[in-house]
Amino acid sequence: MPAHEQADKNKVFLSLFNEVFINVGQAAGSHYFDQNWIYGGLGYRLNKNSAVNVGYMNQYLVKTDNVHIENNHTLQVGLSYNFDLRAK
Repeated sequence: MPAHEQADKNKVFLSLFNEVFINVGQAAGSHYFDQNWIYGGLGYRLNKNSAVNVGYMNQYLVKTDNVHIENNHTLQVGLSYNFDLRAK
């Protein structure tokens, strides 16, 4: 069974990601590691084109002085819709 057909049958899904931001080039100096975003959430597929999801995201930022940090905790709620733009 193709993956897209299987995905349509699964109503509940798990969403995870981790993004690391790194500075490069001469302007970065000694401030290479900039921030890290990590996310985990659950979603519910409403139909083949739309879904809702809710999850937690932690954003860890290192300030330009490389001493101070910022740690943001975020509850994220989303609605997504996939438009079918293929010619028919």
